Amino acid sequence: MKFRVERDVLAEAVTWVARGLPARPPVPVLAGILMQADDDGTLTLSAFDYEVSAKVTVAAEVAEAGTVLVLGRLLADISRNLPDRPIDVATDGSKVQVTCGSSRFSLLMMPADDYPTLPTSPEPSGTIDGHLFTQAVAQVSVAALIEVVRRVALVAERTTPVLHSFSEDGLVVEAGGTEEARASEAMEATFTGEPLTIGFNPQYLIDGLQNLGAQTAVLSFVDAFKPAVISPAAEDGEIMPGYRYLIMPIRVTR
Repeated sequence: MKFRVERDVLAEAVTWVARGLPARPPVPVLAGILMQADDDGTLTLSAFDYEVSAKVTVAAEVAEAGTVLVLGRLLADISRNLPDRPIDVATDGSKVQVTCGSSRFSLLMMPADDYPTLPTSPEPSGTIDGHLFTQAVAQVSVAALIEVVRRVALVAERTTPVLHSFSEDGLVVEAGGTEEARASEAMEATFTGEPLTIGFNPQYLIDGLQNLGAQTAVLSFVDAFKPAVISPAAEDGEIMPGYRYLIMPIRVTR
C-alpha cells in the first residue's frame, strides 16, 4: 500500500475515527484503525468494537492500493503533530512508514486478518429530497437528541436500551419499564418511512452524536434489528460525504 494525503485531511479523519475506538478493547486488534487505500483515489478509515463502527472516506493520491491495520490512537497522535505538509504512507514489510517532510515514523502493522468483519451499512433503495435512504430516514437536531437521551437514560438500567419511536409526528424517546421508574419525552424530528421503534445503548448513541461535528444528524434504518447509520448533515440538510457512524441496535420486546 502506498498513498499521499494532505496532513489536515488525514489528521481530521484519523481523530474522528479514533473516537470510536473502545477504551478497553476486548481483543488487541480492536485498538487498531483499518486503513484501506483504493485505486479510485479514496482512503477509507474504520474502527469497530462490535457495538459501533466509525468510518470516514477521504480523497488521497493512491499509488498502490491495499489495506493495513495500525494502532489507532498512536496514529491519531502522530497525524495531529506532523507539520502542515503532505503525508506519505507506505507499507514496508511488517511496518507502516509515515513520512512528512523530515519527520518519519515507523509503525508496526497489526494482524489485519484477525480484524472482525465490519457490519454492512444499509443499502440505499431510493432518494428523499436528494438523500439516499433505505426503509426509513430521520433528521434530527444533534444537541436536542443528546439532551433528551441523557434525561431519559437516567431511569435506564445499565443493560437496558433507550427506545426511540419514529413516526411522521416526530420522535418519542423512552426508558424504564419497571414499577420504580419510567421516562419518556417527545421531540421534533423529520421522519420518512413506516413507523419504527428501535433500541440503542444510550452512551454509544451519545458518543456518536457528539463526535459527528454537525448540528443535524441523519439516521438511516432498515428495520429495528439491523445496524443504523448516523450521518452528519450540512445547514441545508444535505448529508455531508465521507463520515458515517454505524450503531448496532439492542433487541427489545414491548
